[in-house]
Amino acid sequence: MAAAAQLARAPGGRVDGGGVLGSPGSLAADPAAFALLRGGPQKRFRLEVFQLLEEGHLVSGPDGRLTRVAVRDAIPPAAVGRAVLGRCEFPWSLSEIWADRAIQASSAGGEAQLAACGLLIDAATRGRRNGPVRGVMLGLSLLIGVKIMAAIAGGHHNIGFLLVLTGLACLLAAGLARARRSLAGERSLANLQILLRRQRSRGAGRRPGGSAQDGEAAGAAALVGAVFGLSALDAGAFGFLDTAFPGRLRAAGRDAAGGSSCGASCGASSGSSCASSSSCGDCGS
Repeated sequence: MAAAAQLARAPGGRVDGGGVLGSPGSLAADPAAFALLRGGPQKRFRLEVFQLLEEGHLVSGPDGRLTRVAVRDAIPPAAVGRAVLGRCEFPWSLSEIWADRAIQASSAGGEAQLAACGLLIDAATRGRRNGPVRGVMLGLSLLIGVKIMAAIAGGHHNIGFLLVLTGLACLLAAGLARARRSLAGERSLANLQILLRRQRSRGAGRRPGGSAQDGEAAGAAALVGAVFGLSALDAGAFGFLDTAFPGRLRAAGRDAAGGSSCGASCGASSGSSCASSSSCGDCGS
């Protein structure tokens, strides 16, 4: 688990609502930073809710609504967990809890630190990219427009392929401008996915629970859920997964459909490129 903290390349561990990253060694004990890196505040929120359910702070009813439970001698949760518990005095669904703006803001805590250590691209940088990208797209569109007009004037009407390439180029440029993770962040996430691939295949966290004996298994499950998504976890070990996280079943289906090809390519020497893509577990809930 300590290797996971080193590969994340973040200078800290537990991510609290104020965005403070602790020591590198504590990062493995709290995978919230990994979830924040992988999918943003909402993925972190879902992982925090999973941990609250696994630790017994929350219970999920048959309809998926979550309710707070008093746990004696429990380790106090981080700021996001405290905000969720405060909201769940009465039964609420996951989407209703996430609609709370205070919880959204708390879940985003730590993004500035991840950006400061080069794993995320901050909003200001993405904003500065918009102007040049728009200029490139406009120039490309004008150039292609001139080429199309010249082709039509010359009696050539097979311009479909040119239009398709232009559209793809514009989409690629827009995607690069909106990219959330930096190249270092992509590589770090890829390293984590390679490191935890075997843990995932063994079914991390098949012994959920709160005892000292099961603490390592529970921590491994949270790590796998942070890096690959909750769809990578075994619903047989955590009975609340399918009720509390209704989108998990759809994500698990997508993950299973693309899992074999991605798993094979991730095992090769060029595995980091696969692991950094959304098809390699990043689609998990």
